[in-house]
Amino acid sequence: MSSVFNERLSGRLAPTPGGSVYVDPAQLAWQPSQFPGIQMKVLYRDDAVGEMTVLLKWEPGAVLPFHKHPEIEQSYVLEGSFYDHDGICAPGSSSTACQARCTKPVPTKAACCWPSIASPTSSSRARASSQPDA
Repeated sequence: MSSVFNERLSGRLAPTPGGSVYVDPAQLAWQPSQFPGIQMKVLYRDDAVGEMTVLLKWEPGAVLPFHKHPEIEQSYVLEGSFYDHDGICAPGSSSTACQARCTKPVPTKAACCWPSIASPTSSSRARASSQPDA
């Protein structure tokens, strides 16, 4: 086992106060997005590093324009389904849109709800951390 893993198991580490943020999505109101028929609940956001976790709810017929993913985006469908040129993502299915991927997701006839997690890739984090402070 690695030394880091052994240290984690040894009990020599202490919890980091404020290191976890718990959110109850049921307590958050649905907010309109910039796209008609698509609502969201922002569960986590850190604009400084470009990370965001959002719960999306698409009404039947809602459309997200064709777009390019600047970073990796991961989705897990809770209800309904969506599809794009690569396949269909149904309830319980996961989709990862890789960096620089171009896509136009479309919900099926039923409403669709899924959490979407967008975060910088390791290479973009490395680039950001190597930049001198402004």
